[in-house]
Amino acid sequence: MTELGTAIAEQIVLNYGQSGLLMRLSDPFWFQGAWTGTRSGMHAPTYGTRG
Repeated sequence: MTELGTAIAEQIVLNYGQSGLLMRLSDPFWFQGAWTGTRSGMHAPTYGTRG
């Protein structure tokens, strides 16, 4: 996961610059969506729940 995160960060910096990376990391919707794989970024963990 460290290698993947590094590769993603490097590509964002190459395409959008350091300010683009910081803008994305400071946006909770983008940040959660990027790492959980959801589009909206609103992802409720369901670990250990019964439904």
